[in-house]
Amino acid sequence: MTTEIYPRLEDSKILELEQESKLREQKWLIEHFIKPELPKIIETLGVCLEIITSKDEIKLPISSARTEQVKGIVTRCSSELTDLDIKLHLKSLSKKIHLKLNESIELTQLTEMVGLINQIMSEVQILKDCPADEIKQFVKQLNRILQNLIKCNVVLNKPDEHILFPKHKIQLDQVFEPNGQKLQHYQDRLTIDFFILNSEISIEFKSLEKVTESPWNQIDPSGKSHVDKLREDLKHHKIKLNDILDQDKKKIGHVLGLNRFSTNDYLTRSITFNHNVVIEVEKLLIHCQDPNLISIGAKLTGLEHLVSKMYGNLDMSMM
Repeated sequence: MTTEIYPRLEDSKILELEQESKLREQKWLIEHFIKPELPKIIETLGVCLEIITSKDEIKLPISSARTEQVKGIVTRCSSELTDLDIKLHLKSLSKKIHLKLNESIELTQLTEMVGLINQIMSEVQILKDCPADEIKQFVKQLNRILQNLIKCNVVLNKPDEHILFPKHKIQLDQVFEPNGQKLQHYQDRLTIDFFILNSEISIEFKSLEKVTESPWNQIDPSGKSHVDKLREDLKHHKIKLNDILDQDKKKIGHVLGLNRFSTNDYLTRSITFNHNVVIEVEKLLIHCQDPNLISIGAKLTGLEHLVSKMYGNLDMSMM
């Protein structure tokens, strides 16, 4: 009887064998778990794209919960609101306003999504053609797809601040039909934003009051208000809040109770908007459940979860 003793493997050889084992596992994941799903991903993205770009009109009712503040109908076609016919009654405004669209309003989030979905579909096609043994390139491409899916879901669920008050404004007398109303009278008193929030068409009305008290209404040539400068000074500890409050108490308007708002109101609620300083006195946010957008949201969330799982498994195998 003889015993054969194998020589001890060198560390470099062990590492080489481990690397080969990892590569086999990664290739198996790509060929048996990831690549078979790619045609389904492209198909689902195509359905989402078809729904968003469809020219079929979707009419949705608008109403405020338990109140008579707003009632009407909104119509979406593709990435635009093509019709809006509502009656708005805010307590802070003198009377009811009839608002009917004079021109279509672009839902920029949906326009952005069309571009993103087209881009993701192209990236998935590139991934389909990527050889399974080019691991680093494959992982990089898969991560690119995942990041764009995440971005797509963010766009559908949360509007960017540049399309919202105070950065966004519309000309009421241009966007809506006059219907015998002097809509320019409300130009600096009413702002309306249209956006997508949590896969729902959302409309936000804000009633504003112009600040007339000095120095709170002052705006310099650069567009910064007195309040903007005070907030910056407070942020950088150049001035103390008590100093501002004590100084304002000595002013005649405060002493006689003539000011419409308190010093704290000016500091916390004042907004520089359309070359004026305003304070929001009333807000109404309406959500319209568009079944097509909700369906798209569910599909995209599912795709993000699937691709995230693919990327996580592949990334773990590389450790």
